[in-house]
Formats: sequence, C-alpha cells, structure tokens
Amino acid sequence: MTRIHNQTPSHNQMRKQGVGRWRPALLFALLPAILVLALLALFSLTAQAQTPSPTFSLDQVTPPTTLPAAAFGADGFGQNCAPCHGMQGNGDGPATANLTFSPTVFASADVMWPESPAQMFFTTKFGRIEHLMPPWQSRLSDDEIWQHVMYAWSLHTSPTFVAGGQTLYTQNCPVVMATQAKVMAPMQRVSCPISPI
Repeated sequence: MTRIHNQTPSHNQMRKQGVGRWRPALLFALLPAILVLALLALFSLTAQAQTPSPTFSLDQVTPPTTLPAAAFGADGFGQNCAPCHGMQGNGDGPATANLTFSPTVFASADVMWPESPAQMFFTTKFGRIEHLMPPWQSRLSDDEIWQHVMYAWSLHTSPTFVAGGQTLYTQNCPVVMATQAKVMAPMQRVSCPISPI
C-alpha cells in the first residue's frame, strides 16, 4: 500500500521556514504603544474625575428668554433626568442601582425649598461631576434647561397644594395690592426737595 503524505506542513516545518514568527514580534512591537494608549486613557479619566464642578455663580445663570413652562420640560425630563431622578422625582431612577449616593429628590418639598431655580439651572447646565451629574450645556439650549428645571421644580407640589395657593392668592393678594396702592399714591405726588448731584 502506498502511503499519501499530508501536504500541510507541520508546525515545526513552518517554524523552520520562518512562517508565523512575525506574530509574536508584532505583538512585542505593539505592546509599548498599547500600554501608552491605556495609560493616556487612564490619566484622562482620572483628570476628568478630579476636575470639580464650578461653584455656583449667579453671573453664570442665563435668564430665560420666555417664561419657562413646566409642561414643556416633561418629555425632556423623562428622557434626560428620570434615569437617575426617577419619573416622579423620587431619586429612584433605574441608573441609581450603581450609584454610591442618592440623586436629588425633586418630589420632596424639604429638599427643594432651600434650592432656587437659578441654582438648579446652574447645576443642570454645568453639572455636578463629583456626583456623576453630567453638564447639559452642550446638549440642551438654555431655554430647554429652564423647561427641565421648571418641570423638576413642579414635582414637589401637588395639585391640592397649588389649589390652596390659588385660594390664598384670590383671598389676600387683591386686598394687599389695593392697600399698597393707597399707601404709594401719596408718595408718588410728593416731589423730592433735594436735587440730584
């Protein structure tokens, strides 16, 4: 019987011919480049993590160009904010499972009363990096940020609370405004005896 030899060279034959030797050499040559890229990425992440968010400054708060309406911010809040803050603003969004802190609970009046809409605008625009809150200034216009803020601000009030405020306003504000008008009327008629310098 004639034996047919396999035409595929063995591993040892290929090594003798130099086939396959380039792979370890290529890996060895690329290893420093891979390490440099990995270190650059690590330093970049570390630098980003250590750069604190700016301190609140009212000068950095852009006033809204139109009166912001909370209703216009509802969809954007659901898309951009609810993953951490929750749809109802309870700080229980699906992304909070991996966080070591709780996001702001917009649904709590005790949490929201010390805050101002200007502070919320600033935090939304510039972020709170130390709590993994991203800055939204490159993804939302200032007016869109105001709408998001107004929607978040509205979450700590209930329709009953708003109705109570409307009742107080209706009962008291026209009386206060009329009283102020009576007090201010005589003052408006008085001329200033001292001329300005």
